[in-house]
Amino acid sequence: MSTPSRYGTSVQSSDEGGLSATIDSYHADDRISVESAPKRQSHENKSNNQAHTYGSFVAYCFCVNYILGVGVLGVPNGFQKGGTIIGPVFLLIVTIFAALVLNWILETLCRATPFFKEQEEESKHLQDEDVLRLDASNNLIEIGEEKDLFHFPERRYEMNELCRLFLGRFGKIIYDIALCFYLYGSLWSYSTVFAESMASHVPLPINGWYTCNVNSDNSVSCDILYKIYVGIYALVVIPMTCLNLTEQKPVQIILTIFRYVALALMIVVSFVSIFVDPYSRYPSNPHTAMERHPPYVSKTSLASGDGLFVLLPICIYAQILHHSVPGLSEPVRNKKHLPAIFTSTFITTYLFYTLLGVTLAVYYGENIQAPCSLNFGYYRGGKPFGMSTPIWAEFIIYLIILFPAIDVLSAFPLVSY
Repeated sequence: MSTPSRYGTSVQSSDEGGLSATIDSYHADDRISVESAPKRQSHENKSNNQAHTYGSFVAYCFCVNYILGVGVLGVPNGFQKGGTIIGPVFLLIVTIFAALVLNWILETLCRATPFFKEQEEESKHLQDEDVLRLDASNNLIEIGEEKDLFHFPERRYEMNELCRLFLGRFGKIIYDIALCFYLYGSLWSYSTVFAESMASHVPLPINGWYTCNVNSDNSVSCDILYKIYVGIYALVVIPMTCLNLTEQKPVQIILTIFRYVALALMIVVSFVSIFVDPYSRYPSNPHTAMERHPPYVSKTSLASGDGLFVLLPICIYAQILHHSVPGLSEPVRNKKHLPAIFTSTFITTYLFYTLLGVTLAVYYGENIQAPCSLNFGYYRGGKPFGMSTPIWAEFIIYLIILFPAIDVLSAFPLVSY
């Protein structure tokens, strides 16, 4: 007597029962191996992903390095033009809006994830439609069991992809054009800042040990020196650009510490000089009127409507990070910490901007320069003009003056990533 098997064949119930059991056992083993394969693959993928992720502190360092760059050196000039009261208030408003917009971007990434996943599933050519319906059914069950419908995507979705999804093709084109102008302009300015700073303060053996002011010196030697430093900058930052963010962790953490040290020195030196040092200004314009009676402050307005046109772009540029949110967020190990990471970054940058801007604006007044680091070239450690500058003061001078050059070493790889 034969009975039909579940595979559409007939086997003998008496003599061939063992064969049927063997076949069933084989397919059962096959099903087990097929089911366990995704688990093994998932475990391997998880191990690989762990190697290319970083924690919340490293993510915070990356964000600080991205925002707290050369733009900070223009904040004191903006505060001096707009007023020492209006400046911090206006910057606070910009910072709040910047934090809100960034959190909206994070939420948009979460909301866009189901749409991107659906597009990826549709792009796969599955032969068995039943499997597709089964997977969709399982996904619906899993989604129904989750308490939170939106999760941050594990893979990286760029901002132009979001624009294409929510704003359409035309919106994506507009965003790409604006982003190209901004990014390539920023990268160009980084190379210029590095070359100008190094050419002005670090000599090279060209016609002797030679330094020059690129903006005022049109000689061939100065042009050669400038181009040499542009080449040196390219040799350093281009290889770093080819690295993943996780591979840049040691460099970015070190440069974060350097930023804090340099900016803290600017704030502390200027604040102390208000009470003890009337000489740390231009030789032709010391604090002669208040030379014997501290505090040594300059004339500064609390609010000036004419300076808002200078203050506005400085404040906005000082808190720009949003176009790089997907790239900075992807390697973060715990995505739930992203709002706290970005919020703490904005708080840190606002405090540094405010302390630096108000202190330097009060001390230097109208003599403040757009890159405020140049003002410290006249710092003499409390010594009058004509006397030798202490060694420790020389160290502070070079550390602060070279801040822009060292700063753009970390900013270029982050922007171009």
